[in-house]
Amino acid sequence: MAVFHATFHTDSTFAATFRSSATFAASFGNSVVVPVADYYDGEYEVTPRLEDQVLPTRALAMRDDLTVKEIPVTYTSNIFDGKTVVIG
Repeated sequence: MAVFHATFHTDSTFAATFRSSATFAASFGNSVVVPVADYYDGEYEVTPRLEDQVLPTRALAMRDDLTVKEIPVTYTSNIFDGKTVVIG
């Protein structure tokens, strides 16, 4: 029995060439995902504010998508026959 240790990447294709007339059967067992960085453990959903918000994500891998919620807006009539927008 021969054992080959190999590393595969999701953006690669598997191609192998063996210079022998012997048959070769391969099976793939468990896979191990090795993260390239520590994971971000903060909020993944933020609502815009009037001041800056910094999510400390530099050099971290994220487990999910970041969602920036819409700005809460209320429309109301005004005395000039128009619309007033209240943000908040």
